[in-house]
Amino acid sequence: MGFLADTIIWDFNVAAARASGQDEGKGELILARLSQHKVKVQDLSFSPNGKYIVTLGGQDDNQLLLWSVASGRCLCGTPAANDSSSFVSYFNNDNDRLVTGGNYNLRVWEYGKESRKLIPVDVAMGQVQRIYKSCAINSTDTSAFVGTMSGDLFEIDLR
Repeated sequence: MGFLADTIIWDFNVAAARASGQDEGKGELILARLSQHKVKVQDLSFSPNGKYIVTLGGQDDNQLLLWSVASGRCLCGTPAANDSSSFVSYFNNDNDRLVTGGNYNLRVWEYGKESRKLIPVDVAMGQVQRIYKSCAINSTDTSAFVGTMSGDLFEIDLR
């Protein structure tokens, strides 16, 4: 407790050049070091265009943070949910939308560029209460397939 967990963005082009002997240590391997989460980074996801990265803190932190890859600056952040979250997944074709889920929470988020805020919409699951552990979004961003701790698989309409 009490320490910050880093998310490090590495430049694999420099690493590959060094491994092949083409770079003599002139290029920087670390593009950015993102430090704001307490204790643990639970999950992360890159935007489809690679300009943004969203990170999710562990149960002690549970913050959802949106970062600029180019500058290494945090653009905005918010608690991911009232209970701890397990995953974050960007849409495949939309740089402003993502999904989070965890202990009895499943949310679709949109980044409002004007307001510089992440805006959540809770997925309506009726009486169903589950611990969501994983997510895969189809290639057209119309459905998300969400796995649970109890072994259930839900298909969520993202439209």
